[in-house]
Amino acid sequence: MEIYMIYKKSDKSITGFIAEDNTEFAENDTHNISTNKVDWEDPLKTFEEVSDTINSTHEIEEDGSCVLK
Repeated sequence: MEIYMIYKKSDKSITGFIAEDNTEFAENDTHNISTNKVDWEDPLKTFEEVSDTINSTHEIEEDGSCVLK
């Protein structure tokens, strides 16, 4: 499954995700969505269950793309 990452603009930390079939996201003053999708290895787990892993393995670049560290 591929997902978009929601990230905090101030420090580029990943704060959530949106499944590839639900890409309706409105940028706001504090958060934006990644410009690309990344593989989500275990779709059965919630973001809360793996948030530390996501932030330790992925990062947001200046152009808004999400990449592996």
